[in-house]
Amino acid sequence: MLKAIELENFKAFGERNRIELAPITLIFGENSAGKSSILQALNLLKQTRESRDKGALILPRTDGGIVDLGGFREMVFDHDLSRDVSIRIDYSQDRAARRRQAVSVPVEASDSEYIGFEVGFNRRPEDHEVQLKAVTLYSSAASGKVAEFQPVELPPEQLRRMARDSQTMLRAHRTPRLSEVRAAKCTSLTSDTAFWSEIFERTKRRADKIADELRQLQNDAQESAQQGTLFKEVDEDRQSWLAQSDEAISFYSSDFTSGEFVERMMRAELETIIALDGFVPLPILSASMGQFADVCSRRT
Repeated sequence: MLKAIELENFKAFGERNRIELAPITLIFGENSAGKSSILQALNLLKQTRESRDKGALILPRTDGGIVDLGGFREMVFDHDLSRDVSIRIDYSQDRAARRRQAVSVPVEASDSEYIGFEVGFNRRPEDHEVQLKAVTLYSSAASGKVAEFQPVELPPEQLRRMARDSQTMLRAHRTPRLSEVRAAKCTSLTSDTAFWSEIFERTKRRADKIADELRQLQNDAQESAQQGTLFKEVDEDRQSWLAQSDEAISFYSSDFTSGEFVERMMRAELETIIALDGFVPLPILSASMGQFADVCSRRT
């Protein structure tokens, strides 16, 4: 369920404001204080994602939509296009719901745990279209933000490849076809050991298996290379990939510490390129072997 919403430079909200939500939430205040802005922000994201215009960044107005906010200038606080609009949503799921979905819930898990998603937009006076500023992820397991992704320009062929890989995964979940894929780069990542502790413990238990999986990937890659093909998930430069996989096998075969693990994850994940459907990240594998090894470490 929704736990909180934060708004900045959206409609009546100039400075960042956080509104805590509960199963039953009453909102009251003077006229033009921003009561309707809270629901409009949620409806804005909802109608953008549900629109047939797949890949759209933001849709303040649609035919038959659930909210009509006019244009971006009408949506931004004080109609000031030098400002960036940010909408953050924190989401928590109670234990009963997680158990109904067969999700493992640790004994020490608290209903106060949450994950957060924030998206920022802007449209400068010289721009004709709304631009994505950043996508930011939060978690109650970390102090501050977990990661931030900023848009990046990629060659058309690389974007098409990302779209193909993403579409393959989305078809497995019966998701409608993508019309456009954007790219974003991880520009910051938390080093908070509290956030990484569970991942570290799980990886430590599976370290030998991870090393074995990587050795098998090496063998498969060698066989594919002999046939003139390589996996999509690995670098086109086979020698570079083999060197990275050797280093990964050596790491997971060692008695690595929590600090060494976090340092490795930081190196692997920073600068990662992900695909975006509009403003929503898509779950695709990164191209480098170091990042792929760490994806393996998170499999349960």
